[in-house]
Amino acid sequence: MTMFQAGRFEKAIALIKKAMRLSPYYPTWYLFYLAESYRMAGRYEEAIATYNNKENLSRTRNPFLYHVGLVEVYMELGREEKARAHAAEVLRLNPDFSLEYVRNFNFFKDPAHLERRLEALRKAGLK
Repeated sequence: MTMFQAGRFEKAIALIKKAMRLSPYYPTWYLFYLAESYRMAGRYEEAIATYNNKENLSRTRNPFLYHVGLVEVYMELGREEKARAHAAEVLRLNPDFSLEYVRNFNFFKDPAHLERRLEALRKAGLK
């Protein structure tokens, strides 16, 4: 998580994968941060596959967070229809979701990373 928050996304990916090898019964947040790191590193197809991991989705308490990540990935890929479909799912799962929620849970060292997230969410119609 520290490497992710510091903007060292490739390092975060390597460390998360190592942690998953060392502890094969890992918590769901490992896959979440792996997907987030892939997305921020521009490794979009890997991010999509990881966000959509069925086992992880069935175990998580906050599935709307995975849809938030997919909104961002699909917007950055220019696949607006898919992004908007996931934005609708975010609001279905968490009707109180707002960009303020994202701002309040920002742990990025570099403010540009937060702005990148917010811009993708805004383009998808989230407020």
